Amino acid sequence: MFQPNQATVTPLEINKPNVSNSMQFLQDKPNDFVNLVRPYARVIAQETGIPEQFMIAQAALETGWGKHQIRLSEDRPSYNLFGIKAGKNWKGPVTEAVTTEYINGVAQKVVDKFRVYRSYEESFRDYANLLLTNSRYSGVLKTQSAVAFAWGLQQAGYATDPYYAQKLIKILNSEAFQINKTSS
Repeated sequence: MFQPNQATVTPLEINKPNVSNSMQFLQDKPNDFVNLVRPYARVIAQETGIPEQFMIAQAALETGWGKHQIRLSEDRPSYNLFGIKAGKNWKGPVTEAVTTEYINGVAQKVVDKFRVYRSYEESFRDYANLLLTNSRYSGVLKTQSAVAFAWGLQQAGYATDPYYAQKLIKILNSEAFQINKTSS
């Protein structure tokens, strides 16, 4: 079971890349995306116990390896790597984006509100907080198995896509992800 390793979460002391340049090279290779987000995932993993490879793989799925990140109207990044929506209790900034939701088993394009963060660090922290504080994910956090984690997220309702777990497992098993996982 995942247990927070420390009571308080402090800002990361990581060299932050130039985001506009980062967004440009993310179009090329999954390795670039993994290298960009790994430092954040690693620190959050150390603080929370959520395996970094699970977080990186889910960010890769939600953003298409960084190619399809939610953008603000000014064409700036929202830094929302996990597709976290802005529900009624969210007090931070939001942006609207078109997303695919499965309604009664049918894929439909809808406009929804998503959380906006100031950095990738903030995105990882909010994602970890969501999993650790929302009781519907408690079962997900009891496993170290990537397959069980993926199916647990789907069963807990993280996404409406009926193939979400299969897609996440495919990323976790992909050659690009395996190369990045072993080169860390």
